[in-house]
Amino acid sequence: MIKNILYVEDEHDTRVLFSQILQDYCKNLYVAEDGLEGLEIYKNNQIDVVFTDITMPKMDGLAMAKEILAEDKDAYIIVLSAYNENKYLHDAIDMGIHNYLLKPIELEKLEAILEKINKELKETKIQECHTQELKEINDVLHERLKKEIAKNKEE
Repeated sequence: MIKNILYVEDEHDTRVLFSQILQDYCKNLYVAEDGLEGLEIYKNNQIDVVFTDITMPKMDGLAMAKEILAEDKDAYIIVLSAYNENKYLHDAIDMGIHNYLLKPIELEKLEAILEKINKELKETKIQECHTQELKEINDVLHERLKKEIAKNKEE
């Protein structure tokens, strides 16, 4: 299960419906009504995945995604749009968006994407744990080596 998902959507009914679906795939769901609110939530929480609409007041989803990616180039961002226009798709791809889903969202596609992200997040977490363990082992060995060198100098 994904820990923290941010969902940004300005249309009330869509936001309520999709929030109910996303709630089943995460421990914590953060919901915003526009890109500015979404960006603020992202900055103040450890968000694992962002789902965002494109066209919204105050700040659109692509502008928000651009700012998030400027802070964290590896951020998982999935764009949701009712627009089947190549410009939006090309802009999203150029920015490094992980996925682009057309509304209405097909539940099977959503589940496949979330499963893939969950797997990748787990693998990243495992790699981070292994890296930390190796660092700790290296630190212990380094300290032992320093003591051994100091001991040899005394003799």
